Amino acid sequence: MQGQISFYHYDFTAQALSKLSRGYNRDIDDVRAMYEQTLFTLENLSDCFNAIEPELIRFPAAGFV
Repeated sequence: MQGQISFYHYDFTAQALSKLSRGYNRDIDDVRAMYEQTLFTLENLSDCFNAIEPELIRFPAAGFV
C-alpha cells in the first residue's frame, strides 16, 4: 500500500535539546540545520534549558548532567 504521510513538529526547541543531549554527529548536524532555518533561537534554547535544568538531576539518563 502506498500513500502520503505528514510530519508535524510542534516544539523545535525541545527537539533541539533532545538531539543535543544525545550528542550524535547526525543530531548535532540536525540542530545546526534547524538553527540555520531559524526554527529556534539561541536565546530560546538557553531559556528552555535553564527552565528544565533543575529537574535534570532526577533524570540522569538525559545526558545533560
